[in-house]
Amino acid sequence: MDSEFSGVAPRLSPEREDIANQAAAALDKWNSRPSLTEPDGPTAEEYDRRIAEGDARLVAARAAVAERVAQEAERRLGRIRELSGHFPDGQRPASPADDEERALQARQAVTDWEAWSSRAPLNEPSERSVEDIEKELADFDATAAPTPPSSKILPFIALAFGLVAAVAGIAALLPEFRAWGIALVVVGIVGALGALLWTAATRSSKRAQAAREQAEFNAIRNGIIQRLESRRKEESDYQAERERRSDAMNGLAAAAAACGVAATKPAEQAQALRDWQEGRRKALREYEELGKQWDELQQLLGESAPAEFDERAERLRRDATSLVDSADAVLLADARKRNMTREQLSEVERESEKKRNEWVEGRAKRRSADEQYALDRNRVNEAEDALRAAAIAAQVKADDADGLAERLREWQERRKQSIAEAAERSKRWDKLRELLGENSLDDVAAEAARLRADANNRAEDVGENALTQAKSEQPSDDRLESLRNAAKQVENAWILERGQLEEHEKSLPSVADAEDERDAAERELQRWSQLSKTLETTAGFLKEAQDKVHRDIAPMLRSTVLERLPQVTGGRYTDCLINPADLRVEVSGPSGQRRDAALLSHGAAEQVYLLLRLALARHLTKGSGEACPLILDDVVGASDSERKQAVLETLLAISESNQVILFTHEDDVRDWARERLTGPPHSVVELDGRAIAP
Repeated sequence: MDSEFSGVAPRLSPEREDIANQAAAALDKWNSRPSLTEPDGPTAEEYDRRIAEGDARLVAARAAVAERVAQEAERRLGRIRELSGHFPDGQRPASPADDEERALQARQAVTDWEAWSSRAPLNEPSERSVEDIEKELADFDATAAPTPPSSKILPFIALAFGLVAAVAGIAALLPEFRAWGIALVVVGIVGALGALLWTAATRSSKRAQAAREQAEFNAIRNGIIQRLESRRKEESDYQAERERRSDAMNGLAAAAAACGVAATKPAEQAQALRDWQEGRRKALREYEELGKQWDELQQLLGESAPAEFDERAERLRRDATSLVDSADAVLLADARKRNMTREQLSEVERESEKKRNEWVEGRAKRRSADEQYALDRNRVNEAEDALRAAAIAAQVKADDADGLAERLREWQERRKQSIAEAAERSKRWDKLRELLGENSLDDVAAEAARLRADANNRAEDVGENALTQAKSEQPSDDRLESLRNAAKQVENAWILERGQLEEHEKSLPSVADAEDERDAAERELQRWSQLSKTLETTAGFLKEAQDKVHRDIAPMLRSTVLERLPQVTGGRYTDCLINPADLRVEVSGPSGQRRDAALLSHGAAEQVYLLLRLALARHLTKGSGEACPLILDDVVGASDSERKQAVLETLLAISESNQVILFTHEDDVRDWARERLTGPPHSVVELDGRAIAP
């Protein structure tokens, strides 16, 4: 071994260490390069274009709707001006005089007159009078009565004789008088039957004669009665017609007098009454039309004054002009064709906002993907550049980057093999140096002789058997070193485990401490459970208290507001409902239709919520013996002059129970205060105006 190295230590060649490091770094960078996947879908510029187009379409839609709203405002303003021209005094036109009764009288009188005058002229009956026909009937009844039938005494006598003879014959049927008895019975029976037959024949003949006479009598008498009834009906119809004519003429005259018609002739009176009715109907139609126009005007005005519509129309016109100027002409024309309403515009705005957010998010993601792709591309380029630089340094070549990487890996393998060979030589050198130490070969030989002598001495000490066994195992230096290391590891493991056992014993809590901690945890859990129940009960009490407060405060607030609601709103609203949870107020007028106070005009809403503030002030100080002051900042600024006076008078009445401090900058309110607040406890304080530096 000493002859292999000739006394000189082998060493690695350091001239390629930097190249090896460069190659390793280049390969690491190349192996860790990201995979390049170019982003797909719309680009950021495409998203920008979509956002710009969406914004332009939205601007065009807003411009079209604003333009239409402005036009509607112009039309509404024009209609308001047109309707206001019919009411120069600003008041609803008075209704015509209540002459419905006279109109009904005139209409009935003309109808009756027309019904009578359309019939044929009335002719008085010219035939015999009713009295003459009644006399004729009486005379006929007295002279033409039918003859009563003749006496029936003879038939009865003959029948009686026959019956007597038959009875006598029956009585004489004794043996000694039987022949005479039979003869009497036969004679009696024959006589009775003859009397009966004769009586029946006579009666039948007389009855037929009497029936003929009675029929002739009844026919003549019925004819007279029919003529009498017909004449009576003619007389009744004539008198009724005369009465109807008189009533029609009298009614016509009375209606003409009631309606102030000067004509005296019935036909002229009827025509004059027709003209009067037509004039009344025309006046009613005009009043009805004016009433509709007034209602339409009030509906258009709402709670606002006409001047407010002028300002609003001008503002809408300016806004529409500004939007139209900023809109694209083509998109604006398309938006105009769609006749979009404000509700549809709101839906379009929501959809546009949703799409815009999606596009903005998509643009951000695409930009992030583009930036990441650029970073990955740079990393790949840097890895390829480093790979080519390392290949040049290592003097390897290939057609592409993957080939360069493969050549560099082969170069690294060859270098590793060279290093391994050098390491093996170095290891043998180290072994030699280990064997020699600081000694020369002669010194080692001398040391070997000494060790041999020492071994002999040790063999004598351990005994023959132990030495024989050790020799049979043929231990080497590696085996000896392994045994030493194993012994050392066992010793170290024992020390480590003992230390861990001691640490574990130190960290284990005592059983008593663990039981104390468990008891404390159970007590804490019980405390939290009790606290949870308490909180639930408290929440229930608070909810009940809140509901009770709402039930109590709502009627009180409503009654307080209703005390002066009709006064401050000019009678337009007479009832209200108040939600105590959020103090939202709904008001209604005589029609009963409810409206949210927040949706009223600014002035009306200010008046309603002023009364609500008064109601709250009274409620919050109820029972305290103190009156809550009201500090108001220009609460009448949005009211017209009439309602402003009503609100000021209301505040003056409120000041009797609550202190009222009103700030205002309006001259008419100052003038009212100077006139009405003339002495204690009222006062008017005018603040000096101070210029504010720009």
